[in-house]
Amino acid sequence: MRIRIFASLLTVSSLWAQGTPLSLADAVTRGVRTNIAVLVNETNRDSAIGADKRALAALLPNLSISVAESVRQTNLAAFGFSGFAGSFEGFKSVVGPFGLFDARAALNMSLLDLSSRYGRQASTENVASSREAIDDARDTVASLVASLYYQAVALESRLRTAEAQRATSERLYQQAQDQKNAGVVAGIDVLRAQVQLQGDEQRVIAARNDWAKQKLRLANAIGMPLTDPIRLTDTQMSETTVDLTLDGALQEALQGRADYRSYATRIRSAELRVQAARAERLPTVGVQSDYGLLGKSAVQTHGTFSVTAGVRVPIFEGGRIEGDIQQADAQLREQKARQMDLANHIDLEIRSAMLDIESASQRTAAAKTATRLADLQLEQARDRFTAGVTDNLEVVQSQSAVAVAQDNYINSLFELQLAKAALARALGQTERNLQRFLIGRSN
Repeated sequence: MRIRIFASLLTVSSLWAQGTPLSLADAVTRGVRTNIAVLVNETNRDSAIGADKRALAALLPNLSISVAESVRQTNLAAFGFSGFAGSFEGFKSVVGPFGLFDARAALNMSLLDLSSRYGRQASTENVASSREAIDDARDTVASLVASLYYQAVALESRLRTAEAQRATSERLYQQAQDQKNAGVVAGIDVLRAQVQLQGDEQRVIAARNDWAKQKLRLANAIGMPLTDPIRLTDTQMSETTVDLTLDGALQEALQGRADYRSYATRIRSAELRVQAARAERLPTVGVQSDYGLLGKSAVQTHGTFSVTAGVRVPIFEGGRIEGDIQQADAQLREQKARQMDLANHIDLEIRSAMLDIESASQRTAAAKTATRLADLQLEQARDRFTAGVTDNLEVVQSQSAVAVAQDNYINSLFELQLAKAALARALGQTERNLQRFLIGRSN
């Protein structure tokens, strides 16, 4: 039996040593690099940059060059000139063929268009908002990866605990057999110890399966091949809380939350859209010019040019401008309302996370004490059974108490890590705050 226990422990040790080492920071880095939400927001940013370039193009000079050479023959009779043939001597209704060469540079430019200028500024704010959206997506992914990572850590702890309990049950089963062979205890004690051992074996099997599946979920979330085993390196779940006041956390969140900053840029963009819509009522000034060489052929040309400046004054647009103003103003009010709602939601997230941290910390301390007392109870029950004072019913009951206490301790530790990860997300800059709260260092 001792050989069997030793072999089991060797198998467990090799199990923990297998796989690619993966820290929480590595997992978060992989997650934000490969997650579809981040990739989609990056494409939205590129689209916003393209729209900003188009808006800028409306304000910049438009220069083009064209070269054309043609040969024409025209039937004047088709244009109603056939009656002139009898009135003028030598008049022909068919003219040509004749050549025409034209090489020309054209320059078009808007000199004054306030609506387009405001529109371009709004597009620039949209680019800034799209960049903030990427940071917000990274924060969300980082929080999700941290939750999955510590779920795997908690399940690994449960597996270790279950295997330790199984090893204890094996030793107690062997002890009960030895005492029965010596005529000290009854056969019911051996049977009871064997039932306990089989129950612990089932718990080990279930815990190993849950742990393996959770690592697959983690690998899938961070873009690692599911065929590659991983080994978690940040397996210590800290019992420490966070040193942060509520007012300080709220202030930090309003400055650090990318989604809140994104609404600030959206509001500025909406304000500029309103100004752009109102500026549609104002005159616009533009100039069109061209210069080129015109002649029968490329070697028989003469320079020609034209310059046209114009002012366009909107008089009646059928209510289009009023509609644009009303639509832009409605979008501005919507963005302001969403920002206020987000601020209230951030307040709720921070308060909830800090309450959860305090509660989980207290439950961790209580569960730690309960675990220590349960271990002491089991030790005393084993001593009483060894001394023949009682049967092993007390031992089995004490083993169950130890299992419950250890499970409660792991659960409370896990919930504490989740609460700290939730606070890191609520504050913004999640990747940095995960290092700060969960690993104990900051970048």
